[in-house]
Amino acid sequence: MTTVIRSTKTIALWVFHCVFAFSFSVVHAGGENPFQQQAELLQQQIARYADMQKRGGWGKLLLNKKQYKAGEKAPFVAQVKKRLQVCGDLDGSDTTSLFTPELEAAVKKAQHRFGFKETGLIDNLLISSLNVPVEQRIQQLQINLDRARTMNVNASGRRIVVNIPEYKLHVYEGATHVFDMNVVVGSETHRTAIFDDELTHVVFSPYWNVPQSIVQNEILPAMRRNRRYLSSHGYEQIGTENGLPKSEPAKLANYLLKDDPNWTAEKIEDAMNAGKEQWVKLSAVVPVSIIYLTAWVDHEGVLNFRDDVYEMDNSLPVAANIGF
Repeated sequence: MTTVIRSTKTIALWVFHCVFAFSFSVVHAGGENPFQQQAELLQQQIARYADMQKRGGWGKLLLNKKQYKAGEKAPFVAQVKKRLQVCGDLDGSDTTSLFTPELEAAVKKAQHRFGFKETGLIDNLLISSLNVPVEQRIQQLQINLDRARTMNVNASGRRIVVNIPEYKLHVYEGATHVFDMNVVVGSETHRTAIFDDELTHVVFSPYWNVPQSIVQNEILPAMRRNRRYLSSHGYEQIGTENGLPKSEPAKLANYLLKDDPNWTAEKIEDAMNAGKEQWVKLSAVVPVSIIYLTAWVDHEGVLNFRDDVYEMDNSLPVAANIGF
C-alpha cells in the first residue's frame, strides 16, 4: 500500500484521489521536542557501536548460495548466528550450523531493521547490510545524531512525520505512535523537500497541475516513447485511477476528519471518487515534519538503518567528537 509524496508550493502530500494541503507558515515548536529524545537514543547507540568496535567489530560474511532457509544446516548459518548475536538480533549463545526457528525470527527482526521484506531467509540483501563495517555504521549514526539535534517540533497533540529514506508516514498523538503508512518519495532528480509545516486542508478528487520540471523531464520523454502515455496514466481526467491503493489515504483522511461529524467514512469514500475537487478545512491544524534520517531508533526501541537514497550522508561532515 502506498501514498505518493510530492512537494510543491501549495501541496506537499499527494495521495490517491486525495491531497493534504499546508499553510506554509513557519512552525515554532513548544513543549518537549521528540527529536531531542531521538538524539539521546542515537547517542546511546553510538556508544554501543563504539564498544563493538573496541571488541573488534566484525568480519565480512561471504554468502555461498542464493539463500538459506529454516531447517537447513551449513557452516555459514553458524557465522550468521554469531553476527546477529553481536548486533542484538539473536538472543542466546547457540552457534550450531542448524537454521533454527529462533534464527528465523532473528533474521526477520534484522530484515525489519533494514527495511526489507521479512521473509526469514538469509539472502544477499541481508548479508550486504550486515557486512557494512562497524566504523561506517558509527559514522552513519553520528550524521543522523547531528540531524536530529537540529530538528525542532512540538510533541504535544497530533502530528505527522514522514521519513524519506524509510518511505513511511507516521501519525503521533503526543508520545503515542498511532499508525503508519507506506509512501513513495521523489526520485534523486525530483527530491521530496525536507520541511516543517502545518497541515490545514484535505482536498478530495484533486486536480493536479503537473510541475513544469516533471513535464519536461518525465512526461514528454515518456510521450515520445508511447503516444498513449497520457491517457494510460490518467492525466486527462480529474479523479482517474493512478494505480495506487486508496485504503491507506482513506485511513489518513478518516483520522484527520474524525472530529468532524459531517465527514463519515462513507462520505469520505464518496468524495475520494467524486471526480470533483473539494477542499475541506481541518478543525485544527496538524504539524507535519518531512525529515531525512537514515538511522534512527523507532517507537519500539529498535535501531533502524536505511539506504541513503538522496546521497545526503556523504555530503555532510562528521563531527570529530562522536558524541559520548
